[in-house]
Amino acid sequence: MIMEKFSDKAIEVITDRLKRTLQEFANVSQSQPSLDHHTLLVIAESAAYRDEDSEIVEHVLKSDSIIGKRVGKVIGTGSALWLFTPANFLCTFVWRYLELNKFAPQFNEQVFGSVVTEAEEWFTNNQVMHTFQAFVENLELKDETFNLLSDIKVRRLTNDTISKMWNESLILQTHYPLTSHNSYSVANLTTMLETSISTDIVVANSFEDAPKQASYDNEIRRKFELVVFALRLHGAGDIRLGPILHTTDLWFGGGTSASSNPANWTPSGPKYVINSDEINNIQKTCNLLMSAQVDDGTQLGVGLRRLEYAAERRRPEDKLLDLIIALEAMVLTKNDRGGQFKLALYSAHILGGSKKEKLQVRDKIKEGYKVRNAIVHGDKKRLEKADLLVLVPEVFDIVRRVAKKRVFMVSKGEPLDWDDILFK
Repeated sequence: MIMEKFSDKAIEVITDRLKRTLQEFANVSQSQPSLDHHTLLVIAESAAYRDEDSEIVEHVLKSDSIIGKRVGKVIGTGSALWLFTPANFLCTFVWRYLELNKFAPQFNEQVFGSVVTEAEEWFTNNQVMHTFQAFVENLELKDETFNLLSDIKVRRLTNDTISKMWNESLILQTHYPLTSHNSYSVANLTTMLETSISTDIVVANSFEDAPKQASYDNEIRRKFELVVFALRLHGAGDIRLGPILHTTDLWFGGGTSASSNPANWTPSGPKYVINSDEINNIQKTCNLLMSAQVDDGTQLGVGLRRLEYAAERRRPEDKLLDLIIALEAMVLTKNDRGGQFKLALYSAHILGGSKKEKLQVRDKIKEGYKVRNAIVHGDKKRLEKADLLVLVPEVFDIVRRVAKKRVFMVSKGEPLDWDDILFK
């Protein structure tokens, strides 16, 4: 496909508006240096805009053979749509120029030419690329990049990369301060999940006429959360998924938005480090979770969700309550009356191992269940004797291993029938 070019008159109008806006941008930057780049541009655009030449500018851009085709059209990705107007086009052009010129207000012929080429290419393209990214807080990689699912990449970030992303994203600046005692700082970020998809660009006469496209945000969030859960099942308990950043390369109306927010707690434990020899096992766990497709409404689904809750609790008492609920949901059937004996016996049997290992699991779950009762019934004397900081991590480790085994059983179609399991 041959790429069409903007007319000389259109280039002249774009150049004039850019230079005037850059001058105002420089003036505002000096007078109000505390403002962010986007706010500075809005003020500069307003100051540079002159009513007397607005009709001329609009006429020239509408008359351009390729820009005119899109004026008045609704453009976007189906889930995000914008009305294409000459004013919006010029604003987008100036913002992209400033990004490439590192927000320096001087006119640079080479950067200008690059933005013109980008804009001309956009009018020719029929597809848009969506990139989804999210930091995994409190996780560190020894390898630079690897895939946990076929389409989900895990990447180790350098300090320079993180600094560049933070400086260019108001979303990251909002979620991650430079330093903080009360929230997770950008200085602690080293690992990111990434994936990308391609969709058709929507061009319609009105918002009502625009064809609806499926939103991929929920699907991507589900996969990112699955990866984090797989890491937790592998042993990385104190990690958190940050905001999921959705970026499109749609030149007009593109940019980055946050499609979800992180859970309302902050990782406080030591970083979990993934070594090269662990990657294969973590990949297997991810694929296992994908193949099992556990329904949230099933007992196992409830158990896995409670295990997730336990990982995100800050108080050890709350962690233990969720862990016991998770274990009951995962190993007891609807015909079991529960109680610490069956819970401890079944857990030990599912995990297997030597007699000594089974007895250790049994005794630890019995201890955890008794402390759970003390928490529920307010037995302060028993709680004072319990060392929750030691007990809860030990119970968590048992429950996550039981969860992996139960997910494996579901993926293989093996039912949880204790009569068959114990007496076969």
